[in-house]
Amino acid sequence: MKTLRRPHWIVTLALGLVAFFAIAAIATPLLLSSAAVRGGVTEQLALATGHPVQLRGEPTVTLQPYLGVTYRDVVIGDGDMPVMRADEMKVSLQVLSALWGQARVSQIDLVRPQFNLRRAADGNGNWLTADSPLAAALAAEDGSVEDAAMLRIDLRDGALTYAAEGDEAPFRLRNINGTVDWPRLSGSADADLRGVWNDENISLVAAFDEPLELLRGGMSETSFALESSLGEVAFSGGLTGNDGPSLVEARGALTIDAPAPKALAQWLSGDEATLWPTPSLTVTGDMILLGRNLRLEDARLAVAGQEGTGRLDIKFGENTPPAVGGTLAFAELELPPLEPGAEGLEAAMGALARSSSFTLDLRLSTPRATAAPFAADDVAAGLIVRDNTMQLDVAQGSISGGEMSGTLEAGMSEEDGERFAADIHLSQINLSALDPVFGDIAFGLQGTGNLHVDIFSLTPENGTPNRRVSFDMEKGEIAGLSLAGLNIALEGEDGADGSILTGTSAVETVVGTVFVREGTLVVRDTTITAAEGTATLAGRGDLSRGSLALRGQMQSGDDPKRAFFVGGTLEQPLLVVIPTSLNQRLEQAPTR
Repeated sequence: MKTLRRPHWIVTLALGLVAFFAIAAIATPLLLSSAAVRGGVTEQLALATGHPVQLRGEPTVTLQPYLGVTYRDVVIGDGDMPVMRADEMKVSLQVLSALWGQARVSQIDLVRPQFNLRRAADGNGNWLTADSPLAAALAAEDGSVEDAAMLRIDLRDGALTYAAEGDEAPFRLRNINGTVDWPRLSGSADADLRGVWNDENISLVAAFDEPLELLRGGMSETSFALESSLGEVAFSGGLTGNDGPSLVEARGALTIDAPAPKALAQWLSGDEATLWPTPSLTVTGDMILLGRNLRLEDARLAVAGQEGTGRLDIKFGENTPPAVGGTLAFAELELPPLEPGAEGLEAAMGALARSSSFTLDLRLSTPRATAAPFAADDVAAGLIVRDNTMQLDVAQGSISGGEMSGTLEAGMSEEDGERFAADIHLSQINLSALDPVFGDIAFGLQGTGNLHVDIFSLTPENGTPNRRVSFDMEKGEIAGLSLAGLNIALEGEDGADGSILTGTSAVETVVGTVFVREGTLVVRDTTITAAEGTATLAGRGDLSRGSLALRGQMQSGDDPKRAFFVGGTLEQPLLVVIPTSLNQRLEQAPTR
């Protein structure tokens, strides 16, 4: 069988290609360093940016990892503060065009670039000129686009300063590294950047399906994730522009995850702004942004693992703090404890009132709320923060079968300094259930009744809080006091000169007011009604010593009133009957 010979044209072609690439390897460095290539690179970058371009340093040709030229000392823009300066710019060129001495830039690599972006009062920025393809596309009234080649830009160790006219301080980023890729004016764009903002490392990954349409006031499907050690913000959905840098609408899924809310708030505000003290905060929902109003539908907010669902509305004022409102329902809500101290509810409310850089008006509901040692069921409340004041308004709550309502308020003013106040109403409460809150005595009342707790404090200069408790009870018992024994003592039997009040007595009603003011217990207008008679009490006691100094009257049926004095201590009150003649003189004596 005759052997076929390979065609000579294959060998010829192979040898030709080897010669071609050999000549290219020798000639390309010479061509790339020519004035024609420098002029071509300058012209193409000027067309893409709309700014004059200066390549001041001598070029260096590179063949690996890509064919290109490195220029040093690059300036883009006019004046003393151009849009960009860079120590180096590495330009990637297409091979065939380079052999013909033409510069077709496909990618640039900027080393230590310095971007200086400024926005004037009319909204125009120095980075966009009328000569750029982007400006022409934005200005086209018929919506037509003359497509143009854009660039892939790699940044290494860059910095950015953005200053808008009227702003107090410019926005700055440093140590910028990453890539911005927008190959065609009519195509999609991506960004993968890392940098340092306010001394915190951050990263941004973003994708825009139609960036040009977004800049022209249309809609573009967009996704981005902004991350730092202090938290993460992620969005996926549609953005609609406003023929400029601002947004008029955004619809999509939003997630905010802050493992350290207090540190995040301080980082964003630059001061001691404080969120509600919690180790973590997560917010997710379907976001709708219309202008300066943001709404989260089907919102889920997790505070230290306690998840609430509902709706959040945020309004961003131009010269006012953000305003947050909405409704949230929690399966269970645990607040800081009621006890005084740095970790207590009073301190938490005071910190939020002093330092919040936003206003808040939330409606909260939960089947179970606790602020140790206090617990309530079926709670509906409002959380309001504004004007250096925080209010927790309880509109509805259930405790021991009764109802609860009232307001807790913390604030700060130039006249009063720091303050904390409470105005709580408890109706038809089982009074014995209040022992954990008010101590073992619980005012000596056992039964169902109503309490009105009024607390007002000025701290720290003005001493301990002032507290007032007004109460009334029906069909209960009073512990530590036997009205029957009291009646006997008043009649002069069983030791008329004194008696220890012991035992309990069934009572019809108890109505009274108790003050605690700077360590002094004040009893005012307290009336006890029972089958044995009616007793009234008024006076005071020293809580630090537990001593009593109360004066009262007892009347049984139509009998004359008998006066008595209660001294001793809270644990062992001592009863002393006041003779009728002495009591008459005391009543006739002028008061001071």
